[in-house]
Amino acid sequence: MISVQFAVRKSSTDMAYCKLISKNRIAFRWKVEKRLNSKIVDNFRQANDRVEFKLASAEYFLQKLVRIEKEEKHLRGPSHLEAEIFIDCFLFEIIGVIDAFLQEINITFKTELSSEQVTLRTLRKKLPRNKSLQKLEKEEQKRWLKALREYRNHTVHRSIIRKHISLNLPPSRISIYLLKDPKDPNSGPADKPIIKYFEQVLEEMGQLLDTLYSLAIKDLKRL
Repeated sequence: MISVQFAVRKSSTDMAYCKLISKNRIAFRWKVEKRLNSKIVDNFRQANDRVEFKLASAEYFLQKLVRIEKEEKHLRGPSHLEAEIFIDCFLFEIIGVIDAFLQEINITFKTELSSEQVTLRTLRKKLPRNKSLQKLEKEEQKRWLKALREYRNHTVHRSIIRKHISLNLPPSRISIYLLKDPKDPNSGPADKPIIKYFEQVLEEMGQLLDTLYSLAIKDLKRL
């Protein structure tokens, strides 16, 4: 059973953060720390913390977009350049969650790969029976995660956002979407406005992480 909650807390500077509250993540950390020697455990803790940091960073940039939309009605107003920066940052950080998790697995299972060598492919070769990596490999083939990677890759080269004006009901409403196909600038708008889409993938990433940690705990038992 998946147990994930997102708790948003605001500081005095009105900064919002997302904290992944996952019993599986906490249990995994506790079990790994008991197994690793003191020289390695610090590296593991940094990797484990980095997963949460990346997720929190994605939530932070999402909240920045929410604020702009609230103040200016849409993301193509006076702060459009700032909004595009936050979109880039969100995509970078949300994909970085997976990269950080792979570093964590690398340290935990002592593959002897350097941090620069760590990818899903190299880890799968080292740990062919690892259930969490098997699950991640299958998830990487699903539409939501493939699309997320495509958006992250293509936003490096060009804008992937489009304006859509609805004239059906007064007053006219402007919504900002990602391209349906980031490889095709003429593909039209995606199914959901940017903020709704980002909220969805943030939740999906949290759920995926919780599942991966659950499987990683089972992997530990086979060591």
